[in-house]
Amino acid sequence: MRMTVPIAGADRIAERANRVVFDRTWTSVLMERLYWARRQAEENRREADGLREASRRAEDWLRAIIDNTDALIYMKSINLTYNIMNRKLRRSSALPRERWPA
Repeated sequence: MRMTVPIAGADRIAERANRVVFDRTWTSVLMERLYWARRQAEENRREADGLREASRRAEDWLRAIIDNTDALIYMKSINLTYNIMNRKLRRSSALPRERWPA
């Protein structure tokens, strides 16, 4: 039977090696999570951009309908300032330009 002689500090070396392996594995896991989080954020940004564009188109379409109708259309806020005023009302109104909505 052969006996082995323990090397001084072998336990510390093994512990350090295990720590390095653990640190590298953990770093790899965190990097993968970061990659997927960034990818999800990009997908969410693209979806939000698409929704903003659809909202803008719908608003433009509604504005075109409001401006090109023969009726007088307006909407006032609780402060009695105009929020929406169609083209026909602007032309027929004596309201100064400063009071027109943007």
